[in-house]
Amino acid sequence: MLAYNKDSVRFASQAAAGPRSRLASNSQALEAREDISSVARNEWIYWIESAKKVDTRTRRIERAIEDLSRGKRRPCCWPGCRHR
Repeated sequence: MLAYNKDSVRFASQAAAGPRSRLASNSQALEAREDISSVARNEWIYWIESAKKVDTRTRRIERAIEDLSRGKRRPCCWPGCRHR
């Protein structure tokens, strides 16, 4: 059972703002994000948010920024992926 903790709520809200600020600092990734479809954008969001650990989520954010800036349009490469 999870206990309510003000610090964890504060951390969660700061972590949610993290991807936006990091994305805004990379013009190529930001431009690519604006160019992809809303379905593809939601797949990136789901892929990042589905991480259970903070470390994994942080790595996924960094990878998403790198992949978007290199022109990758979706987080996965196979149609059977569960978030498609």
